[in-house]
Amino acid sequence: MKKEPSIKEHDDGVPHIGKARKELLQKLARQEGTPIFVIDHEKIRSNYREFKKVLPKIQVYYAVKANSNPEIVRTLYEMGSSFDVASMPEFMIVYENIKKMPKKERQAWIWDKIIYALRKYHQTDRNPRSPRSIQPACHV
Repeated sequence: MKKEPSIKEHDDGVPHIGKARKELLQKLARQEGTPIFVIDHEKIRSNYREFKKVLPKIQVYYAVKANSNPEIVRTLYEMGSSFDVASMPEFMIVYENIKKMPKKERQAWIWDKIIYALRKYHQTDRNPRSPRSIQPACHV
């Protein structure tokens, strides 16, 4: 029976990256210092495409609170993602990507592509003004 190598047996401790990527990360760590946070936008795009391929009729809503890095939001915006925002600062991060659209187009995009989560207020039967038409959303 073939024994699977443990992580300790890999020279970099990260078995899923190739030599070129390892060298790039080491170079960045030397230049910028550590700890360092590196965003792989191609991996974000690849994951988004895979999600849409497997679930083509599902609209992706990225929860900005998961990681509000503006570059991640921009990448997902460019891929066609929609957004779930829970605060005005989160909304403004998304808004930076659409602020140059003509006003009517921008308003339509906001209505179509953003869920503003007012969960504490609206998702309760105790709130008499809570719209009964709110449908549950799936956060992935």
